[in-house]
Amino acid sequence: MRRRKELTEDELRINKKKISDEEAYEAFFKDCYLRNLRPATIEYYKYEFHGAKKIINKGNENFRERY
Repeated sequence: MRRRKELTEDELRINKKKISDEEAYEAFFKDCYLRNLRPATIEYYKYEFHGAKKIINKGNENFRERY
């Protein structure tokens, strides 16, 4: 599939939806399974997402303490 520089109407509709982080996480990994990615790749993504989530949450806590 070739990359495009523009989003389709369907992609724009999805982009405007308000979903939680957990819903986005689940949708991403469902897509990974549907695309038949290797289990090791999916585990790597899960590990990296978990680490990023910790950093983001820690940053939010620091922000709240300051303000």
